[in-house]
This record gives sequence, structure tokens and C-alpha cells, in this order.
Amino acid sequence: MPERASPRGHPQPTGPVASGWRDGQREGLDGITPARAVPRPAGRQAVAGGLALAVAVALYTFGRTHTPSYTMGLFGQHGVAVNRLKAQLATGMLGLALVQLTLALWMYRRLPWAGVAPPPGRWRIASAA
Repeated sequence: MPERASPRGHPQPTGPVASGWRDGQREGLDGITPARAVPRPAGRQAVAGGLALAVAVALYTFGRTHTPSYTMGLFGQHGVAVNRLKAQLATGMLGLALVQLTLALWMYRRLPWAGVAPPPGRWRIASAA
């Protein structure tokens, strides 16, 4: 395969590689490995596994050394009132999830009745300050 030098001195492919798609298949890409096919370094996976193990051990030791106090309430609520408070908090979380879903659909133009979303960064908190 003939090659030519780029302005920075790196070889650039010519011929079938640079020609693009032909008949629905890419030509000349036999020796090229896609970026997603390259395995990640083992060190990053070991760090992630070690972090997960450390969190699991910390939660286990915390659970074994602390005993629950059933006299303490949740935000000052006790008994059946705790269930009502949890229901209200869950309803609020559901409302926020629906707002997030609606904004995502608006951003990706999946809402037929909504206009075009403003460009990102226009309404950030930092720009308002």
C-alpha cells in the first residue's frame, strides 16, 4: 500500500483505505483494530475491583459493629408517620425523574409539540452568576 507523508511527518494511507465505502463494505482495513476492541489496562480494572472490595468490607464492618436504635426517628417522625414521609419523598423523586425524562426527550427532539432546545451552556448556573 503506498503511503505519503503528512505535514507533521506521519504516514497517511492512500488507495483503498482512503477511498471509503464501496459496495457496503470497507476495503483495506484488515490490519486496523477498532478503538473499542483494544483491551483496557489491567491496572485500572484492579483499582476498580479493589475499591469495590474496600467498600464492601467497610459496609460489613460498620453493620457488624453498630446496633440499630429503634427509638430514633426519621426527620423527627416516628411510627406510621415515617411511612407517610417516605411516600412523600418517593413521590418527589418520581416527579424529578419525570422532569428529567421530559427534558431529555426535548433535548433529543422527540417531543413533537416542543420547539428546539436552547444550545448547551446557555442556561448554566455559572453563566447566571
